[in-house]
Amino acid sequence: MSIKTAGFCKPLANIFCIVLMGLSFLSHVYLNHLGMEKILAPIHINVEILKSHAPAVSIAANDQRLYYPKPTGYNDLEHTVLHQKIPEDTWIQALFLRLPAGESAETIDAIDNLSVFIGSKVFYYSAEDIRNFESSGEDGYRLLRLPAIYQKTLLKDWVNWYGYYNFFVRVLCDLLFFPVKYLFVYLFLALLALLNRDRIAVMYKKAAAGRYAEVFIVILIALFGFMLRINGFVRYSAWYDELNQVCTASSPHIPLLNIFSDPGNPPFYFLLLRLWFALSGWTEESGRLLSVLLGTAAILSMYLFVRAFAGKGAALLAALFNAASTHLAGYSQEIRCYILLIFLVPLTSYFFLRLLKNGGAVNAAAYTILGIFVANTHYFGVIFIMANFAFYVLYMLKDREHGKKKILFFLLENIVIGISFVPYFLLTSLNQALLDTGFNTQISKPTLEFYIAFLCIAGFLLLFLYFKKTGTPLFVGEGGEQTLFFDYTLVTPAFIFLIAFVFSFFRPIISWKYLVVCLPFIMIAVSLAGTDFVFRRKLVIPGIVLSYAFLIVLSQAEPGGNYDVYKANQIYITSDVEAHPQRSASLIGKPEYIDFYRLPRFPLYTKDGRDDIVYINPVYADEQETYEILARSSLNGSGLLKIISDDRRVIFKKFLRR
Repeated sequence: MSIKTAGFCKPLANIFCIVLMGLSFLSHVYLNHLGMEKILAPIHINVEILKSHAPAVSIAANDQRLYYPKPTGYNDLEHTVLHQKIPEDTWIQALFLRLPAGESAETIDAIDNLSVFIGSKVFYYSAEDIRNFESSGEDGYRLLRLPAIYQKTLLKDWVNWYGYYNFFVRVLCDLLFFPVKYLFVYLFLALLALLNRDRIAVMYKKAAAGRYAEVFIVILIALFGFMLRINGFVRYSAWYDELNQVCTASSPHIPLLNIFSDPGNPPFYFLLLRLWFALSGWTEESGRLLSVLLGTAAILSMYLFVRAFAGKGAALLAALFNAASTHLAGYSQEIRCYILLIFLVPLTSYFFLRLLKNGGAVNAAAYTILGIFVANTHYFGVIFIMANFAFYVLYMLKDREHGKKKILFFLLENIVIGISFVPYFLLTSLNQALLDTGFNTQISKPTLEFYIAFLCIAGFLLLFLYFKKTGTPLFVGEGGEQTLFFDYTLVTPAFIFLIAFVFSFFRPIISWKYLVVCLPFIMIAVSLAGTDFVFRRKLVIPGIVLSYAFLIVLSQAEPGGNYDVYKANQIYITSDVEAHPQRSASLIGKPEYIDFYRLPRFPLYTKDGRDDIVYINPVYADEQETYEILARSSLNGSGLLKIISDDRRVIFKKFLRR
């Protein structure tokens, strides 16, 4: 083949690979998009209607799919609530109330209200609204189209679609983390890379020698992490712990000392959140946005920490692990302190290791300040500081000439950090948490799995100390300049676990949720192992497989945090009260939570009240717990209607006078 012919074939082959790769990708997305997670939203429909007309009601979707809602429960009232969940297995373009044509007028008159719950949104239709629905006829039935629930797109209106941005993020993650699904895409990509291997090698050398390539990659990773964290960050309303914190500890409308009011969490996050609310507004969106920004900043703090002690390869990989972690993405979407802890820990560790290696007043001051922040963010922040102290003592004991003196100075720094924790400890923690046996009862003394973990971790530490004493290399990178960093990364989470385990025999505190503080160290350890395999040991394939497998695990982990539909439930209650001005209503709930969503208050239920109806909207309580709330209020189950707002939550309407 001539040079001229070869020069023509290579661009043609490149175009061929790109076209086939694109076609394979688009065809897979088109055929399998419904199998992706959280592309379609769950829909819960509730129809309050007279029992005599309930059999006439059905729900039509897209003019073709039919659903027959069922009563949510038996009651002694003349009316009932029919519920239907629309499965997330197809695109819903339109929803209709379907009634027999011959009795449609009577059935419409029998309907009191209709509600549609989609995430944190609820669409409430009163009896008057339903009479004005757009109507059409079909095969002896009358179809009433539900208005105002549609999301407009370039092509069609959809009811249950989370939107273009969510679709883009889900498809991107599907492509990155499920390569087997996109086998032909990756095969053509590999062929494209093979055809252009010389050009890629040149570009790699230029990028490695350049100043800005690393910065560009870091920005790209941070943007990827931000995309995952901002996507759907207010899709569901705040749950109990979030609402409690924004209303009783961080609200700018209450005294500043309330930042000390939470027995489960020290005040620093509440102070930061309060300042943020003062600047950006006291809203759910604002509070969640702070967590999104902290979660994104945590990617950068991870990168800076690893970059300083282990080089750019491990730093970029650790940052990618952090960005892709759905567990950390979940914590970045709730108004709680965990993501602040994840942001602070790498920064604190950075100055800790600088202090350990080089000393210096600047490093000591920075570590002390950050240590105060960490210790006053969460109890496990205190344990992290204690683990650092144990590690410091362990390493300084080798320095017989200066070690004891350095330990003394470091002890003074830790005393300063401890003093900063004293106000919260005396005002709140001592009486309301440590001495209160009824606090955090869901955390029990260590179970069997924690005992097994304790034995494994204790054995690891003993092995570590033995090999250190004998001078035998134990870990990847051991024997080089990075030895201290490797040791710290592996030993610190072990110390954190052991300290928490021992404390739990006096006051149970250990839980996998709180041990999230160890997750950055685990990510760093795997990034160190992966890059060591690739760059130092030249075991390229094992290093890539290890890193990619861990990345997939992180991307598929259970999201941190929780969600609720409290906001949607309360909007339903408000709408129902406003639709029935002739009824006097009361609520069993938290009025300050209602204020947070800027919804109108109405009276709280009292036993001697003269209300016609009482609503029960529990925060983060399932149906059984809602019945328990009903019983504690000395209310029986008669005259009770149940509205189902999602797979776990219900609203009770208790009629006191009929």
